[in-house]
Amino acid sequence: MRYFRFLSEAMQHDLFFKRPGAMHSLTPRHVLAHALGATLYMPATRQDIADMLLSQKYEALCSVVFCLEDAIGDQEVDMAEQNLVVQLASLKEKVTHAPETAEHLPLIFIRVRSPKQLLKMADLLGSSLQLLTGFVFPKCSVHNAKDYLDSLKQASSQTQTTLYGMPILETPDLLEKETRYTVLSE
Repeated sequence: MRYFRFLSEAMQHDLFFKRPGAMHSLTPRHVLAHALGATLYMPATRQDIADMLLSQKYEALCSVVFCLEDAIGDQEVDMAEQNLVVQLASLKEKVTHAPETAEHLPLIFIRVRSPKQLLKMADLLGSSLQLLTGFVFPKCSVHNAKDYLDSLKQASSQTQTTLYGMPILETPDLLEKETRYTVLSE
């Protein structure tokens, strides 16, 4: 993925002192932490995930989150998990046969419902796990952060690439100003 790849060479030359460089999940962590750009969330039930990414439907897309949590109903979880497995396997096959397509992929994350589901998805994805940049931890708090991080570490051991965690700080104790500082300190 390269930011602003939709701009012509002349426009990039005119706009930037230093042209935007390539960004991918192997980019150093301290750089990657500031490189997500606008992130597109979409339900993991979408049947066109692989095609959408390969066709570069959203040419300025930098990162994408496939949601297994709030964007789908409880009755859709199993189907969404299986759909992600199929879609990412299809994407992996196309990237394997045409490696140059990988440089146009956004950073890919999966928003899970729990640390247990993170491990389940890592197992189900198999070699497609290498396509991911990481997992999103919803409602991350002092009560579940260790479980999420332990699950992420275990999932990372299944692949040759580093998987990252993106905690979403949205619990009431973080939203309320009376408890926010104490909870963030913990």
